[in-house]
Amino acid sequence: MAQTVSSHLIRKNGLLIAFVVFLIAVAFSAPSFMTPGNVLDVIRQVSITG
Repeated sequence: MAQTVSSHLIRKNGLLIAFVVFLIAVAFSAPSFMTPGNVLDVIRQVSITG
């Protein structure tokens, strides 16, 4: 049961999870990455326009 719930969560939110993992990895590799202005720029660039 728990495996089904976790696989469903990953399948439904996989892209969001991957994006958060990417942000965390880059934040540790480049401390200047997590400045508020840069974070907003990244969010704007990956957001869906419509």
